[in-house]
Parts: sequence; C-alpha cells; structure tokens
Amino acid sequence: MKTNCSDLCGLCWRSPITTPWPILEKLLYAAIIKLLLFFTQAAYRDNTLGLPKLSPADNVAKIDRSILYTYLKNHYTPERMVVAGVGVDHDKLVESVSKYFVDTLPIWEQDKTLAVAGHPGGVDSSIAQYTGGLVQVN
Repeated sequence: MKTNCSDLCGLCWRSPITTPWPILEKLLYAAIIKLLLFFTQAAYRDNTLGLPKLSPADNVAKIDRSILYTYLKNHYTPERMVVAGVGVDHDKLVESVSKYFVDTLPIWEQDKTLAVAGHPGGVDSSIAQYTGGLVQVN
C-alpha cells in the first residue's frame, strides 16, 4: 500500500470513526517509517545514516542469495552487535548469547560458497556526520 503523510491525515480527518483500524494502522506505520527516513536523510545528508535504507525497485531483481549472505557476513558480526535484555536473568542471557552467537558459527561461515569470496566493497566504517538541513518532498 503506497501512501504519504497527507493521505493519512486526510483519511483520518474525513472518516476517523469509519476507517477500519487495520487500514489506519498500516497507513500510520508507513507514514512513520517515511518520516523517519526523511528525518535521517535531512540530518545526515549524503553520509552514513542519511543514505537510503530501502533498495530502489529496479535493484530488487538483481539481489540474489549470494548477495544477501555476503551482506550478512560483512555486517552481522559480533563486533557490530549489541544484545540487551530487560527483565531477564543476566547469566541466562549470557548463556544464550554464547550458545547462539559465539559457539555456533553462522551458516555463511559453515558453507563458504554461500557468500561472495573476497567481496571488494568491505564494510564502511565512517562516523556519522550530522549536517542538518531540509528535505522537501513533493
């Protein structure tokens, strides 16, 4: 469902009681995601957090299994993760994290053919640079 913030506001204003909640919920979620994307694009223009989070539709057909596993191999590593627990026993959390993130190798490490070997891109280690600014959307 493609929408924008003005569509959501208009729908809620025209028929706040009669619009089914699941439709409002989907529209609201889509609007919040778009607002967050616009915010980060303006605040961190053309660097790190301001870069697109979603792939252009033209690229979707080019993404295959090896590209996904290569992305996971480069970005889903222990030094790039934070695991937090609320209301759980610390020792049990540490035990679970050790079991699933340390003791067990990820599938792309178990089967080296899944990811593209020697991927030239590497991981961007840039530090986010706040630029501020305004992004106008028509």
